[in-house]
Amino acid sequence: MKIRSNTPKLTLCLCALALGLAGGTARALSISGQVADSTNGINSFGVSGVRVTVTYGLGSMYSTNTDANGNYTFSGLIIDTVYTVTPTKSGDTFSPPSSTVYFSLGSGNATSVDFSVAHSISGRVTINGNGLSGTMVTAEYPVPTDNVSTTTDVNGNYTLTGLYWGTPAVTPSQSGYYLEPLQQYVHLGPNATGINFTAYKEVCRYGDTLQGVDVYANNGNINWTNARVGSGISFAFARVSDGTVLDSKFAANYAGIKAAGLIRGASQYFEPGEDPVAQANILITSIGVLQPGDLAPALEVEVTGGQSAATIAANIQTWVTQVQAATGRVPTICTTPEFWDVSVDSTAFANNPLWPYVSAPVPFACPYLPQGWTNWVFWRDGASGTVSGISGPVDTDLFNGSPGDLSAAAGEPSLSISPTGTNMVAVAWSAAALGFALQQKSLLGATNWVNVTNAPSVVSNQAQVILGLAPTNSFFRLKGP
Repeated sequence: MKIRSNTPKLTLCLCALALGLAGGTARALSISGQVADSTNGINSFGVSGVRVTVTYGLGSMYSTNTDANGNYTFSGLIIDTVYTVTPTKSGDTFSPPSSTVYFSLGSGNATSVDFSVAHSISGRVTINGNGLSGTMVTAEYPVPTDNVSTTTDVNGNYTLTGLYWGTPAVTPSQSGYYLEPLQQYVHLGPNATGINFTAYKEVCRYGDTLQGVDVYANNGNINWTNARVGSGISFAFARVSDGTVLDSKFAANYAGIKAAGLIRGASQYFEPGEDPVAQANILITSIGVLQPGDLAPALEVEVTGGQSAATIAANIQTWVTQVQAATGRVPTICTTPEFWDVSVDSTAFANNPLWPYVSAPVPFACPYLPQGWTNWVFWRDGASGTVSGISGPVDTDLFNGSPGDLSAAAGEPSLSISPTGTNMVAVAWSAAALGFALQQKSLLGATNWVNVTNAPSVVSNQAQVILGLAPTNSFFRLKGP
């Protein structure tokens, strides 16, 4: 009798236990973990104030905040239920974004349901104030497998996500562009915003280039014949002054460049805080009347003198107007793109020949341009060149063109000859030949040049003349007045 009466009670007790585990009445299980950040990938610290939410069933949820050490705990949970744990905090993202916990029959508490702060870095890449799409931006770590990359969108914006630790170097790159700055190191605490870069279009030479130099008093006494013969340079610029302070070597350099048979130019270091008219007049007086073989004057723009961008641009325009009226040539602007875009911020000089240079000690295959310009005429490609006849390092330059292009830029007349039939040639010359005589001779080594009889003795506005020649050698030249 006792056996019969006890058996149902035992069965009932076991069923009740099963219901307690599977039917949703017992609340004894818990989920706990930590939300952490890291300063160097090894030493982590808990993040307080992170809102951690557990969601289950049809939208039911519990929420709590991490304590001072980044720990959290949810208690009184039941088996046979899927719980989704999600951390949130303004300004932060997390890895993983959420975790799933399932308590089955016999499950114990869920511990070490941990999360890490996943930082992000965002910014923009612009060119001439507009967004530049397609730029690869990479957060670089000491271990390359940790690197994270993305590309800028159509508006030049980018966001690097899933960055967990350290101080990555953010590096932009895009073929055909120079990005400034080259890198930015970001210490990841909260998400980093406004990590911006400025792009400059690289414009390579389109054909021939010619070597030259630009000098000032610090380069000392120069043997210009040695410079031409020993280094093969084709042109040189001599500095007239720094603002209104005359360069002590200008007169000797300007005359020496000409005497050595080089194309010459004069430059002036612009001081925006000084009177632009006074500076222009010093240059105009120093160079006198430009002659064939003289390049248009150049203005070196690279300091603010404490002036605003608008004032600097206005003073440059005053100088350009004064010099152009006096010389009949459009002055060249020499500057760095980084300086110009920030400190001058003007596209009004796009018709002036450009002479860019790079301020950073980084080798570049091609120059990059300030806003407003689409090409360059000269490029200062180095500041520590070695040139025969010049003691110590010197600024070196390239001219973007052929010898004929350089002669044309220097106001020298060009002459071209092409056959038009039997014993007939057409001789043509550039507009710069105004005032020159067309001459010929039959022997290359002879000195008896004579004016061509069936052409004007002084070339005027005529573009070309067709000459009938005997079947012998003939040589032509333009003789300056």
